[in-house]
Amino acid sequence: MQSQWSSRAASLLILPLRYHPDSILSRRSHRGGQARERDDGTLCYGIFYTTTTNFGGSRRGKKKKRERERERMSWVPRKGGRSRGAFSTIRSRLFPGENGLFGFTVGSSPRAAQWGTRRSFAVLKVMLVVILCALTYRFFWFEPKEELDPKLQAYIDWRASWKGKKVGGYALNQIGALLGYKMRADGTYKVDKSMEGETELDVTNQLGNWGIAALASTLAKNEQIQTLDCRYNAIRFEGAKAIGAMLATNRSLKRLMLGGNDFQGRGAIVIAEGLAQNTVLEHLSLRDCGVRDKGLVFISDALATNNNTAIRELDVGSNHISDSAMASVAVLLAKNKSLILLHLSFNTISDRGVGYVSGGLANATSIKALYLTHNRIGDKGVQSLAEALRVNRSLTQLDLRYNKMTDKGARILLDLLVENENITLETLSLQYNLISDEMITELMNYRGKVTIYINPPGSF
Repeated sequence: MQSQWSSRAASLLILPLRYHPDSILSRRSHRGGQARERDDGTLCYGIFYTTTTNFGGSRRGKKKKRERERERMSWVPRKGGRSRGAFSTIRSRLFPGENGLFGFTVGSSPRAAQWGTRRSFAVLKVMLVVILCALTYRFFWFEPKEELDPKLQAYIDWRASWKGKKVGGYALNQIGALLGYKMRADGTYKVDKSMEGETELDVTNQLGNWGIAALASTLAKNEQIQTLDCRYNAIRFEGAKAIGAMLATNRSLKRLMLGGNDFQGRGAIVIAEGLAQNTVLEHLSLRDCGVRDKGLVFISDALATNNNTAIRELDVGSNHISDSAMASVAVLLAKNKSLILLHLSFNTISDRGVGYVSGGLANATSIKALYLTHNRIGDKGVQSLAEALRVNRSLTQLDLRYNKMTDKGARILLDLLVENENITLETLSLQYNLISDEMITELMNYRGKVTIYINPPGSF
């Protein structure tokens, strides 16, 4: 009978592969897998662990054995009468012992506490070994990354900053030539000397809006390029903003051509912010960029207030500019001491606007060429220009082609040339106005020092 009970108990043996024997909190009955009732009336569900449990003998002996075993196993009933689940068991494996790692307490017997303490010290030993190995590798076997050439590192950083910003690989390689490197198809880099020694860069209709922005970022501190042609690249506000930032810091660029783009008045404003700090740019072309009155006002104010500006030529033709912006142009002509050429052609300037320009022209000391072609200037505007020319001592070239001047305006200019021998004007262009053939003949017969360009009688 006793052997029968011993064999049945042995059949319920569960090896302690996942659970420590002293951290078991519940036991399962050997009779039919039923729940076992504790002394406090709660039910116990769990595993049964034993190797030599003997259920034979008297009832009194079995009862004492059970009591001793319960006392040794430290029964800890869970709330609701249920035993600890799988999570608690796993936690008991990870953080065992009464004084286990991180302060978790699962077992409560002296044996469990001793086992948990040993386990904690083992984990700490492993952690110290790992840290020691890492430090040893870092200071003794770690090979530091080879430092790249500063120019190559600058090119890599610049290329990474513009990657994914609508800038194609062709544009990046073309612009990267300024930094002296180019990326191969396999992702490696090679030295590019195609721009070495070059002072002019022509990227007309090649890079696009974001490409120009990327180019401007490389030219901010460039000391090589002196002429930059960016016409017809569909530059919008983003590209114009980058150009303005470049103008604020660049100290080598002297000629900048931005014609045929579309950055409008907003773009002209951010470019003006850069011009207010620039001290080297001499030629600026903004022809056909949609600058309009607001943009020209900011451009003129920036060049008029910057006492260190070196601007000599300004082209704002074909920008839908009207009389509203001419007051700022007059201030520019009067205050700026470096501007020698101003293009206001192909706009909508009328007699009122030319009146403002004439007031600035009378006080100008540096302007030599003024282009007012393809506007709406009539005889009143010509009258105001003639009065300014009487006192001006710098203007040598005046272009009034394709306007609305009649014989009256032509007579005013002819009398001015005849009566004022000290006038500084050298060439006067009057083609394609509303002048009669008789008046044209008189102008052609003028033999003074001023050269008058006029279309022959009957040709218009």
